[in-house]
Amino acid sequence: MILCEGSSQTFFCLVETKSNKNCIHRLCGTFSKFWDWAAILSIGLFGGIIVLWRRDFGLVTLVANSRSVLHLVISSDNISWILSVVYNSQVFTLQNLICKNLSGISALNTRFLTGDFNAIISDEEHRGGSFRNYISKASLCSSFILKNNLINFGYIGPSFTWCNAHSGLSRRWARLDRYLANPRWISLFKNFSNRHLPRTNYDHSPIFLSIFSFPHSFNKRIFILKNFWFDYAGCNDSVVKAWNSPSLASPMHSFSHFISQTKHNIRRWKAFGVHHLDKKIKNIEVEIQNIEGATSSIDSSWQQTWVQALYNRHSALLRQNSIY
Repeated sequence: MILCEGSSQTFFCLVETKSNKNCIHRLCGTFSKFWDWAAILSIGLFGGIIVLWRRDFGLVTLVANSRSVLHLVISSDNISWILSVVYNSQVFTLQNLICKNLSGISALNTRFLTGDFNAIISDEEHRGGSFRNYISKASLCSSFILKNNLINFGYIGPSFTWCNAHSGLSRRWARLDRYLANPRWISLFKNFSNRHLPRTNYDHSPIFLSIFSFPHSFNKRIFILKNFWFDYAGCNDSVVKAWNSPSLASPMHSFSHFISQTKHNIRRWKAFGVHHLDKKIKNIEVEIQNIEGATSSIDSSWQQTWVQALYNRHSALLRQNSIY
């Protein structure tokens, strides 16, 4: 789960990490320069939650955690709200207990929940198998949302966020991951969009929440020029174009203008001048998304083979791209 402000990622919420203390410290340590984090260790291969956030976002305080839920209070500019990241159990009795604990948070608080709820809320949120396999958990999840006056976010992209990756008639899809919030949170964050990203190398799809108007301003971002950018002609062209732009000002003012224009051109190139490998990766993700979002025709064996081939190609391109 990813929350971002505009084009700037702000929170990363990872669930079912299956990570011990050493793995978590090694992973989060790579982001420690600009990011803070909180985590719940997995129990063997069960569960685990990691939340990372940008340090310039505001004051983030860990207030409570359990085996399945991590609660953070986000404070900035006299505005506070509660972020609850959930990795729900697959056992119905434990799901019932977790829902009761989540319901204990006062409805007067500004609340936002995300995670793998391991439950659907309607027949339309699954494909393959009988709805009877989901009905008890679906009833519990729907009741929890209704009783706590929560809003289940809509989405753009594939209908389902989980697939068991089986073949033939045993293949299953479901929407297990979601964003929930109460009206108080919605009133603060009016403009947002939830996107289900393509599922690659994992049984769950990432879900990406873009928030276009946070109720506070971030610190101005520092521009960092990376050396390897100059391996690309587009970056060099951006610099040449900036320094060849006409200027009738004084030499010092012109120099300042050229530096500013260089930064602007490189940022624009970075945003829109995508490397050819990135384009290939994006095209494969779109193709996977289209097939996964199609009707039950994906049940045919040749389409399953084709989807698996796309996953393999996607993994190879990611490894190749990491070299650059």
